[in-house]
Amino acid sequence: MIEHNAATPEGQRIVFRVGINLGDVIVEGDDIYGDGVNVPARLEALAEPGGISVSGVVHDQVWGCLESNLRILVSRS
Repeated sequence: MIEHNAATPEGQRIVFRVGINLGDVIVEGDDIYGDGVNVPARLEALAEPGGISVSGVVHDQVWGCLESNLRILVSRS
């Protein structure tokens, strides 16, 4: 996306935000819901454009396992 956006006018760029949580996902027909869906949707709204927000549960599971220079926003809700 970085390469694509570099050659694209600012108003037409695609920039993702991602929210990640560990939780149950319930599937009924074409519908999905549960904490595994709802919490990441809220976390996504907290992420900066091009950023990733993770829940406290995810943070606790991966802390010390990843080598990264990423700034991670942790939600303790």
